[in-house]
Amino acid sequence: MKSYLLHGENHPESRKKLSLLISQAETQGWEIVRLDGLGDKIDLNTISGTASMFGSGNFLVVENYFSNNKKAVQLVKELLDKPNPQTVFLFWESKTIAPQTLRSLAKYLQTEEFKIPKILFNFLDSFSPGNAKHSLMLLQKTLKENSPDMLVIMLSRQIRLLYCLLVDSKNLKLADWQKRNLEQQAKNFTPGQLLRIHNQLLELDRKNKRSQLPENLGASLDLLVASI
Repeated sequence: MKSYLLHGENHPESRKKLSLLISQAETQGWEIVRLDGLGDKIDLNTISGTASMFGSGNFLVVENYFSNNKKAVQLVKELLDKPNPQTVFLFWESKTIAPQTLRSLAKYLQTEEFKIPKILFNFLDSFSPGNAKHSLMLLQKTLKENSPDMLVIMLSRQIRLLYCLLVDSKNLKLADWQKRNLEQQAKNFTPGQLLRIHNQLLELDRKNKRSQLPENLGASLDLLVASI
């Protein structure tokens, strides 16, 4: 079985692929070992050298190993230069890995990036009082390519950024172009409106997870967008 690196900001889709690969490994008899790789405290050499108690070998699922770990790339290359047939790695990263890093790992890992479709960003940028008709049109297009859960996550993030921009912009670290776009959008809201919308999204998410929504999550998002 191949070793993988899954990365990118479309977490629902990358998690779906993560679960699929883990299920395949379990079916083939691999022993699943899950690790949180934040920082550099994990000794992959020691773990990969540990014999599996049963099955085909160890299938190591390591999350965020490349985050805040400057030695990660070199350590992985050194480890996979002498591959152990009893060990397979599945790295999952919450962020997009830099192209230079991907090129250096291409020999060792099968990589797959999970991008957020452009239509979703168009929808987020359109979300504004007085723009409900256009925003609803984009929402319907976005739902064809993304799950409603993904939209709730991304819209909540957008609302938080807009709120921080209004109340504490000096401590908001963003690229200049992103900050300019958000500033234009933030002019159409008050902090109180953003807090209300954020609370509505939290409530939608909570009720959806408890199967308490009177309609499906997509329809509930429709109503929220139409109400701004």
